[in-house]
Amino acid sequence: MSRLRYAVALPTLLTTPGLRADEGMWTFDRPPAQAIQQRYGFSVTTAWLDHLRLSSVRFPEGSGAFVTPNGLVLTNHHVALEQLQKISTPQKNYVAEGFYARTRADEVKSADAELNVLMSTEDITTRVAAAAAKATSAQAALEARKVEIARIEKESVERTGLRSDVVPLYQGAQYWLYRYKKYTTERDVVYPASLQVLKRRLAVLRQYASRGVEEARQANDRIFGLENALKAFTGEYSGLLDAKVFAKKRADEQALRAQVDRKAEWKAAYGSAWADVQRAQAIRRRQYKTERFGELRGSSLAPLGLLLVQYAAEQTKPDADRLDGFHEAQLPTLQFQLASPAPVYPAIEEVLLADSLQESLDELGPGDPFVKTTLAGRSPKETAAMLVRGTKLGDPAVRKALMEGGQEAIARSTDPLVVLGRALDPLARAAQKTRDRDVVSVSSAARERIGRARFAVYGTAAYPDATFTLRLSYGTVSGYPMNGTLAPYKTTFAGLYDRSASFDDKPPFKLAPRFVESRAQVEMTTPLDFVTTNDIIGGNSGSPVVNRAGELVGLIFDGNIESLVGRFVYEGQKNRAVAVHSGAIVHALRAVYGAGPLADEIDPR
Repeated sequence: MSRLRYAVALPTLLTTPGLRADEGMWTFDRPPAQAIQQRYGFSVTTAWLDHLRLSSVRFPEGSGAFVTPNGLVLTNHHVALEQLQKISTPQKNYVAEGFYARTRADEVKSADAELNVLMSTEDITTRVAAAAAKATSAQAALEARKVEIARIEKESVERTGLRSDVVPLYQGAQYWLYRYKKYTTERDVVYPASLQVLKRRLAVLRQYASRGVEEARQANDRIFGLENALKAFTGEYSGLLDAKVFAKKRADEQALRAQVDRKAEWKAAYGSAWADVQRAQAIRRRQYKTERFGELRGSSLAPLGLLLVQYAAEQTKPDADRLDGFHEAQLPTLQFQLASPAPVYPAIEEVLLADSLQESLDELGPGDPFVKTTLAGRSPKETAAMLVRGTKLGDPAVRKALMEGGQEAIARSTDPLVVLGRALDPLARAAQKTRDRDVVSVSSAARERIGRARFAVYGTAAYPDATFTLRLSYGTVSGYPMNGTLAPYKTTFAGLYDRSASFDDKPPFKLAPRFVESRAQVEMTTPLDFVTTNDIIGGNSGSPVVNRAGELVGLIFDGNIESLVGRFVYEGQKNRAVAVHSGAIVHALRAVYGAGPLADEIDPR
């Protein structure tokens, strides 16, 4: 693994990555060059695309970009929030106080960040399709694809040494192998249920945070993440309830199905796929409560016992027979995560586990196999206390010893989380087998057929589904109608101070102390944020926004509330991506943070 340094977009600032107008997230091997040329008069070249690809970085929770030859990476604050939380201590809160290394010697090592840069892609559709072609059932086809994908990934890792991920595109109509260079930072029924769970978890965390300063620090990144998820789910669910949005999705589907029905061979090959999806989803609705609440949740510590039990068991099997997540090509990332030195805070883990177990008991009842096995006659609160206070799995050395000791060490272990993991393992495997047989195999085969139908009808004129892989989105800077008026295309630092003053400097509009102290040095007319018509989705946070010359002009950090339904349909009149202006980042580094050398490294002009 290579090493790199990364910088975080300033907390008070915000960060852009666009066949309606600028719709779509396009793969780099098939960019919408003709549409961009016609709409903007700009010619997309291979050299330009290669420059962007090799400058773009994938974080575990978002995106970023190299901004200097020395490996400095720029991303959004919330993308790096988890790492900041992991290296924080009661004595030094990097989330609240920030940090600037004035020399390389002052840089701080992150806990367990792994960043990826896409080096190459390869179309392996024929090979994956051939593996499943002779299967006699949807379940057999699913297993055949899994085996072949694991084989392909393993072969690629052994041949190239690069992280290798097989990615389905067009709902499975195509399969591509994505190879990444890995960097470790050695320097610094579903929507309503999901909303209910998120609101409950937030209430628990806020109550925990109210205990004191240290408890608030421990809960901060989890609260932020849940608030972000709550906003996204609320926007997506509201969009699904919008009659106009749903009518458009219905019209899109009807248009595709009408095209399929016009050709006998298409109708024979793809016509029943929609009914298969409906059948699989009906089964999933019946299974969903057990799937959602029949596992250890909330706590990041509690699932480690089961994970280690399965790690030891799967290691003994041929690669093709292992559970997903334990294939040879996936093990380096899993081992890296299990060895993470990030601190564990038992008090918050106990609170979260107790609440999630109570939720499982409330939803599933005392007779449910998961509930009976986990609680074993105790209350959720008693169970959480016994598990968290008795486990040693918060220590990375203990986890490492169990990984290296294999099944013998797992069988001997008396750690309560490992003991529970051994008991839950058969239930988890049986549940996964049922999901694969009744839902995943049926829906994945049907989705793949629908994807092939779309591909047959529209070809590469349609962009593939988002898969957390590198994409090109194009668009233009533009305001939009909002609440009976017009939202401007940009904000300035003056607006930042005005918004704070208008809300009496109270959260969430309370200014960071540095911005209060440095007000006289801030040039108020400097652009701060801007909006664009780019089509984005979750995972795009931290994506670089570039101009025609390939120069960084901003960093995506959010979408407006109207854009959240973009997961299902793009609406160009109001859908906007929100970015922090690169000039604002550089200006704040100099005027607010006293980080002139870092600003000069980013922008030496």
